[in-house]
Amino acid sequence: MSGWDEGAIYYSDPSAVARRRQRRPRKQTRLPPPATRSLQKFKEFIRSFETQKNVFSYRESLLHNPKYLLVDIEDLDAFDADLRGSGLANLKTKVPGNEGQLEERVPEDCSDLLTSKEDPSFNAPAWGTMYIETCQGLGGAIVPRSCNHIPQPGEEPCPLDPWVVVPDKSKYVDQQTLKLQENPEDVPTGELPRNILLSVDRHLVQTIVPGTRLTIMGIYSIYQASNSSTSHKGAVAVRQPYIRVVGIEEANDANSRGPASFTQEEIEEFKKFAAEPDVYTSICSKIAPSIFGHEDVKKAVACLIFGGSRKNLPDGVKLRGDINVLLLGDPSTAKSQFLKFVEKTAPIAVYTSGKGSSAAGLTASVIRDAVL
Repeated sequence: MSGWDEGAIYYSDPSAVARRRQRRPRKQTRLPPPATRSLQKFKEFIRSFETQKNVFSYRESLLHNPKYLLVDIEDLDAFDADLRGSGLANLKTKVPGNEGQLEERVPEDCSDLLTSKEDPSFNAPAWGTMYIETCQGLGGAIVPRSCNHIPQPGEEPCPLDPWVVVPDKSKYVDQQTLKLQENPEDVPTGELPRNILLSVDRHLVQTIVPGTRLTIMGIYSIYQASNSSTSHKGAVAVRQPYIRVVGIEEANDANSRGPASFTQEEIEEFKKFAAEPDVYTSICSKIAPSIFGHEDVKKAVACLIFGGSRKNLPDGVKLRGDINVLLLGDPSTAKSQFLKFVEKTAPIAVYTSGKGSSAAGLTASVIRDAVL
C-alpha cells in the first residue's frame, strides 16, 4: 500500500492528438433546405429558360403581363427533372413561394399556373385521391400563451390571442366564392347534382358567369365551417372541402352542350342564313317540328332560345335582354313537349317539373281578390 498518497503523473502523446485531428472530418458547408433550393431553381428557370436561341419566353411574358404567368410542365421537366417533382408536390405551400420569386422579377402582385398536356379529368363519383402529409413533430421550445403585462386595478385581462387587424396597413386582394355543380346529363335519374365550393382571387374574380362549363385547376383543401349543420355541431374534426382555384379554362367542346367554337366556314354560313328575308319564319318552323300548329307558341319559344339584347335607355334605365315565356293551356296541349325541346336545344338549361317546381318558386299562381 506504499505510495498511495504520492502525486499523480499526467502525460500526453502529441502524435495521437495529431492523428485524431487528421481523422476528424472537415466542417461541410451547410446546404439550404430543399424548399429554398426548389425556389432558387424555379427563379433560375424563369430567368434563363429559352424556348429558342436567345428567346426567353417567360421573361417576356412577365413583362407583357405582370399579373399572370402560365408555366408548361414539360418546360420544367426539360430544365430540371427534380424541379417538376418538387413543383407538383405540396402545391399549397409551393404556389405562394413561386409567386414570391416572380415578384422579385416584377415588383407587383403576380400569380402562376402550372399546365400539363396530360389529361387530368376523371369521373368524380368513381375516383378520389387523398394525400396525407407526415408531421415531423414540434420542437422543444415552449410558446408562451399568456401576456407579461402587469395588470392595473380595474383593467380588463388580455385575451388568449390579442391580435387585431390593422386595416390601414393591410394589403387587400379581390376574392370570390363560386359553386361548381355536376353536369345535369351526368346526374343519375332521381338524384340531385352534387356541388363543391370554389375560392378564386385576384384576376380570376368576376370572369365567369353562371351556367358556364369549366375545367378547374386548383388545390383541394378543407376548412371548418362556422355554420355547420346540427348533426356536426361539436365535432371538432369535421371539415368541409373546397378547391382553391389557380386556373380556369372554359369548355369549348360542342359535345358538352356548352359554348361551342365554330369554324370560319360555319360562321359564314350562319351570316348567310341570317341575311335571308324569311329567316324568322324558317327558325319558327324548326321549333318542335313533331308538334303540329301552335305557330304563335313556336315564335315565343324561338325568342326564348335566342334571347334579346341588353339596352341602356337615355334616362339611365337598363333593360335586360332575357325573355320569359308563360305557357297556359288545357292538359295534353304539348306544353311540356315545348319545354323539353328547349331543354335539349339550349346549351344551358335545366328541366324541372312537379313538386320541385313548386318548391323552387317556378310556378305562378293567380289569385282573385274579393270585390268590396
